[in-house]
Amino acid sequence: MKKTNFHLLSFLTIIYLIALISKGDLFRDNLSTLTQNKYGYLAVSLLGILIAIIVYNGTKDTISPLIRRLLTVFILLCAFFPYSDKRYLADIHIIIAYSTFAFLTTLTLRILYHRSVFMKKDRYILAIYLFMLMLIMALTLHFLAINALIELLYLGVTIIIYAYDYAGK
Repeated sequence: MKKTNFHLLSFLTIIYLIALISKGDLFRDNLSTLTQNKYGYLAVSLLGILIAIIVYNGTKDTISPLIRRLLTVFILLCAFFPYSDKRYLADIHIIIAYSTFAFLTTLTLRILYHRSVFMKKDRYILAIYLFMLMLIMALTLHFLAINALIELLYLGVTIIIYAYDYAGK
């Protein structure tokens, strides 16, 4: 994918993310609450597809193809497997979502760490990402839930970092 197209896709995805999150309460709702009707489900699924494309293309030169495919499957499962009122389906959604978060965060930290070691000018990107993770942890402990603000911070910063990383290739 050309850099211009990748950056345009990243920018449009962030705008789309903000538009989706603005449909609910920033401190009480999250993206899963939008999946209660078919239009919301399709909207969140499209967001998942866009994020999967960004992460898949953004990691093209930094990780193995197997890990890229596995991460893409995790992201798509998280988007396509909605939260439900049924307890066992809700539990499965939560397990998939937290697994995807852990996988994507670990991979992003690995990429940023290696980039900061070999490119001294990029050390501040790792510091920004770590600060964002600490802020997310503090917000999660404060609200005792994952809300739209936390999702906006995490997904927005992650998309921006992958767009920046892709620009350096």
